[in-house]
Amino acid sequence: DQDLAQPHHWNQSLWLQVPVALDPDSLRQALGTLPAQHDALRLRFRHTPSGWLAEFTTKVVEIPLHVEAVTDEATLAARAAELETALDLGAGPGMRAALFVDPAGGPGKLFLTIHHLAVDGVSWRPLLEDLETAYEQLHQGQPLNLPAKSSSFKAWAEGLLTLARTDAIQQEWPFWQAQLAGPRLTAMSGHGTIGETKHQHRALDAERTSAFLHEIGSRYNSNANDALLAALSLAFAHELDWPGFTGMVEGHGREEQL
Repeated sequence: DQDLAQPHHWNQSLWLQVPVALDPDSLRQALGTLPAQHDALRLRFRHTPSGWLAEFTTKVVEIPLHVEAVTDEATLAARAAELETALDLGAGPGMRAALFVDPAGGPGKLFLTIHHLAVDGVSWRPLLEDLETAYEQLHQGQPLNLPAKSSSFKAWAEGLLTLARTDAIQQEWPFWQAQLAGPRLTAMSGHGTIGETKHQHRALDAERTSAFLHEIGSRYNSNANDALLAALSLAFAHELDWPGFTGMVEGHGREEQL
């Protein structure tokens, strides 16, 4: 929907310090277990005249592992950038990994990058837990025994479709359509990418933080997100003389109805 200039290069990445004795072969095998355990790593996306289409590949998905003996920060940053720009929504892979070994015998570094359509901040923890478990079992020659999978992506998508067709949700359509028809942000220069963002940081003292987290909800039957959005709207109205605007809020996790 955003028509990004580089839709393949929109990822989340992690740097992990790893023990000296980490075995590349066992790590490569452990990475190979993740697509079967985490459905989103098997998703492939293609652009059609009606929009983007997501499909599960029926092919065996391999997660490439690059291994190199290097420690200097400039080279590490360059290698990470190469891996991040090598993700491919259509052909794959949607995830890449690199193990950087210290030639002097110190701890190594493991770099993981996954396209944001396959991972978010909440997804990393179970994914890393499965990777660690698989590595330990494979490295020790034990049978692979990962925790049971959660609900599949397919079941989740079908559940959403069923929910969307219920009378309760259908009755909400006029409200949400009216929201989409509201004022929009004016066109801005640039591409609207993460690299163009700027940050402003403010801190609340303990008393205001407590009031923000606890009193607002009980007094106005709302939550912290509502308060932040209200403050943002007031700021726009005051600084830019805007009567209102339509915004999008990103959330993590799954809807309670499902």
